Amino acid sequence: NRESWEKMGDTMEVDVSDMLEGTSLDVAGERLFQEVLDICDGKMTKAEALREFNAFAINRCGPSV
Repeated sequence: NRESWEKMGDTMEVDVSDMLEGTSLDVAGERLFQEVLDICDGKMTKAEALREFNAFAINRCGPSV
């Protein structure tokens, strides 16, 4: 979601939260696919740039039921 991207975008590769506002799956998917191609072509991921090679976690930023 947009709030997560604004808070933690420096650690995530792609924001597709605009799908919640009407952006189509095709458009968001193309953005994601292009990011994958760029990384395959040598672009550093955020984790590589931040040197967080061993850090992987899925966290929730708010309450969960």
